[in-house]
Amino acid sequence: MNRFRSRYARRVLVPAMAASLLSACHHWAVQEMAPVQVVAEKQPDKVRLTMLDSTRVELSEPRVVGPEIVGKWDWTGKWDGDAGRIPGEVYWCGADHAVKRVPIDSISYVETREFDVTGTIALTGALTGAFTAVVAVLIALHNYDPWGGWGG
Repeated sequence: MNRFRSRYARRVLVPAMAASLLSACHHWAVQEMAPVQVVAEKQPDKVRLTMLDSTRVELSEPRVVGPEIVGKWDWTGKWDGDAGRIPGEVYWCGADHAVKRVPIDSISYVETREFDVTGTIALTGALTGAFTAVVAVLIALHNYDPWGGWGG
């Protein structure tokens, strides 16, 4: 029985715990600084720009170039309808993204991805409880003898 517990703990609990701890929860957080400051000082991997007309653009690897924020824009599936109404100029297209220039004066505010401690703790706790319950049920079923009842 001891081998059964340790085998399932290694195969089920350890990978599940590692996955839940490594999959950190993130959320978009509005930045109080000016768009230029956010990009230059924080150097985020990705930003979400909300324009003055409420349209949104997500850019990867953003940087400030003169009066514009330049970054990679994932245009997959967006090219037909969205390209014309999203501010900025697309000046290079690749297979899965384009490089987009967005004028700073057309940006209302900037959001960046931030780590969510509370969400991560809640997710980790929920997953730990669920996997512990599954292992407890498996151990109980393994110890049940249909002809003799419960026993070891």
